[in-house]
Amino acid sequence: MALQEAAQATIASLKALVQDKNVRIDELRRQLELARADFDAKQQAAHDDQERRNKRLYQDNHAYIGQLKDALDKIQHLEAQGGGQAVVAAREMHQGLMDQLKQVHMDVQVKEIATLQKVNHSLVCDVEAFEKGHQRQTSQWKADLLAKDKKMALLRDAIIKLKEEFLKAQEQQAEDSVRDKRKQTSQQHDRIDDLTDKNAHLTATITMLQEKVDGLTCEIQDVNQKYKRAMALVAKSKAALNSRDQSLKAAELRDQLDRCKAKLGT
Repeated sequence: MALQEAAQATIASLKALVQDKNVRIDELRRQLELARADFDAKQQAAHDDQERRNKRLYQDNHAYIGQLKDALDKIQHLEAQGGGQAVVAAREMHQGLMDQLKQVHMDVQVKEIATLQKVNHSLVCDVEAFEKGHQRQTSQWKADLLAKDKKMALLRDAIIKLKEEFLKAQEQQAEDSVRDKRKQTSQQHDRIDDLTDKNAHLTATITMLQEKVDGLTCEIQDVNQKYKRAMALVAKSKAALNSRDQSLKAAELRDQLDRCKAKLGT
């Protein structure tokens, strides 16, 4: 009974460890999903910001391109009219616009690069921070899970040991039961043999007593017959005595009567 209770308690502890391990794994997955969602959101925000900047750059470039087209149209118009200084001025204006456009492009590119570097640096920092935190937490969880696994292994070994001890206890109990039954059977056989001996002794005693009773019965019957014969003789003797007494009394009466007659005759 104690082994069964210990096994049940060990199994309950093992189930609790497995449940705790599953909870920790689910929590790790949840945090990973949150971190992934946050990372995706930051990437999307950076992408949206880049889209806005590209759109603004396109709009700015579109305005400069319009101005360049106007300048080209003027240059072509002036060249068609044969204007010298006007063409030179238009070309200088066109070159100035081109230089401004290049400068704007360079400034925008520098700003975009700086912005992208900043965003990338922020993302890298966030990723590194997340990885470090995640690594620390993962290391802690791994350590906890390893500890849980070791404890579960110990519990499994304990369950196996308890099972072996339980089987040994059952075998021992079965052997003890067989031994007790054999002992009880042997004791019962001994009691039966003892009772058989006593029964045989009592049977012999009863037989002997019965023989004595039979002998006494015969003696009693013989005595009864002798008593009956004696009583018959006594009765016969009494009868004879009574008859004799009566004869004597009659003789005495006759003698008395004769004496009386004699007296009367005289």
